[in-house]
Amino acid sequence: MIDDLLLNNKLKALLSQKTTKSVNMKSYALKAAEDLKSKDGELLKTVHLKGENLGYYWSESEKKLILVPRKAEYYLLPWKKDEMGRVFLFLPHFLLSGVIIAVDPDEIDELGYN
Repeated sequence: MIDDLLLNNKLKALLSQKTTKSVNMKSYALKAAEDLKSKDGELLKTVHLKGENLGYYWSESEKKLILVPRKAEYYLLPWKKDEMGRVFLFLPHFLLSGVIIAVDPDEIDELGYN
């Protein structure tokens, strides 16, 4: 009897998630847009990496060199430079994920604000 009640509660929870899927997607999009602002509410600058094709850069999240596209649209994070004088860029993959890389400021072409 208790197992049946627990199963019914799980099914109800799953059904309620399906009916609110479009609302969830909208809230994810709004959250992603908010995350592209600084703590002060200012938009983050968009940048490209100089050069063509792909390049290896240090990933802060993965703690290793990763291969990334140079002409992708990155966001310049308002963080302090690391001990090597590199700035941090964010490359979004999906609404709630992405990669943070450390880049020498001389390797950046600023595009402005998106």
